[in-house]
Amino acid sequence: MPGRTSGPDRATGRSGFRRVAQRGLVAAVVALLALAGARAAPAGDGPAEPAVATPSSAAPARTPRAAAGERLFRLGGSPALVRPKPSSPSAPAPDPEVRAPGTKATIWLNRPLGEGDPPVWRLRPGAARTLVSAANRSGIQWPVLLGVLRVEGLRSAAPLSGARVAALLSHARGNGLTDRARVLARFNRAVGLDPLVTGLEPAKLRLIRRVLDSRRIDMPWEARDDVAAGRIDPRVLAVLLYLAETHGGVRVSSLHTGHPFVGRPGSVSAHAYGLAMDVAGLGGRSLFGRPVLVERAARGILLLPPEAFPQQVVSIASVRGSAATRGLRPDHIHVGF
Repeated sequence: MPGRTSGPDRATGRSGFRRVAQRGLVAAVVALLALAGARAAPAGDGPAEPAVATPSSAAPARTPRAAAGERLFRLGGSPALVRPKPSSPSAPAPDPEVRAPGTKATIWLNRPLGEGDPPVWRLRPGAARTLVSAANRSGIQWPVLLGVLRVEGLRSAAPLSGARVAALLSHARGNGLTDRARVLARFNRAVGLDPLVTGLEPAKLRLIRRVLDSRRIDMPWEARDDVAAGRIDPRVLAVLLYLAETHGGVRVSSLHTGHPFVGRPGSVSAHAYGLAMDVAGLGGRSLFGRPVLVERAARGILLLPPEAFPQQVVSIASVRGSAATRGLRPDHIHVGF
């Protein structure tokens, strides 16, 4: 059994342990101070000198935007400023009117954007109901009655009295319908009552369905696609329906797709904007070699109401208000807006 250590020996061991611990702590502090001094010392030989700022050597102040666009690195102990490389300039945009494979031309139009048909020629919903009721009571169709009213100077279809309707019908039956009243009646029947109330542009979908569903309208598949895609102006559709109603049938040779982009030198064709059509036949007969039929159709078109009155009526017929081509268009009538 080992003997126990006396009190003086234990005290001597404890004091030796404290001295060893103190020496180790001092060595660690010295090492940390040396490491910190080595990091803070400037690179190169010789003692470091304090930098003195002068007006010529002072760096200009950087804005936050410039500071955000720069990256600062420390290379070899000294700061180095590295700026991002500028991005390569993008390829210039092509000419907006260039005509090259794989591109489409952009045509700038100086054309006011309007509704097309003036509101003065629109029926109010209440007046439309009164019109239909008066037509039923008098035993006459509403398109004919509205045509007579418009010839007599109807503006907004304000309240229609029975006496006024009776007087107008008596006058029309005694003197017969004028050519303009007949044209207006056929136009009203062709487009329907709703477009006359809302206007042609808001009723464009209705007109498209009427054109596509009509068996009296003959046109190539490109023209049918133009109508179905909404590329054709509603005024063109309205005139097309009128011709089919008046002559019992109409054949269209061109609307938008397939027609030359330039109509005449220095002028873009109205077909390019869906604002024109070429009529090649009426009532199952070709217009080629039939100047009487062409003239009768052109005269009727020139009597259409303001909301569907074309700005271009070109044919071989010499009709006042239209343009005669003198043989340049012997086989069709050009109608454009």
